[in-house]
Amino acid sequence: MNLFAKMLSTSEIADLKAEFEKIDVDHSGQVDADELSSALKKSGISLPDKDIDELIAKVTATGCQVINYSEFIAATLNAKAFLSESRLLMLFREFDVDDCGFITGDNIKEVVDRLQSPPSVESSPRGHSSKDIPSLFGALNDSKNEKISYEKFRAIMVGDSKTKKDDDSD
Repeated sequence: MNLFAKMLSTSEIADLKAEFEKIDVDHSGQVDADELSSALKKSGISLPDKDIDELIAKVTATGCQVINYSEFIAATLNAKAFLSESRLLMLFREFDVDDCGFITGDNIKEVVDRLQSPPSVESSPRGHSSKDIPSLFGALNDSKNEKISYEKFRAIMVGDSKTKKDDDSD
């Protein structure tokens, strides 16, 4: 989702920044469990502390018990509303690093490696290492083909399960 955040317009970023600043009451640049719980309660949602902690753990890239600004932006994006056809194509091209018209396991590995910070760290921001790529790729690619077409990628991103399989598109 961090790749999505990079595609936001200036006004979309400004709106999300304002929301983040409302939640970040101590102006630390991070939202902790108390701040998130308070913001949710103001919205009429009351969750047990355990659920708040689990929510933060799912959103954070670092495993910390706080959400930073970029994690907040990525977590608040509604993929179906946000993802226009042009944005989906732009994101697909981010993964199609060799510009072959398909995403391969090697492409995903290259993107995961590129997103690592610092590059010498073996795990990606989401806790996946390059060694996990075959299983991650297999989870995304339900065909026997070793590549994902744009059509399949789009279906994955918008949750459309009625798209034909990649192995039909060769």
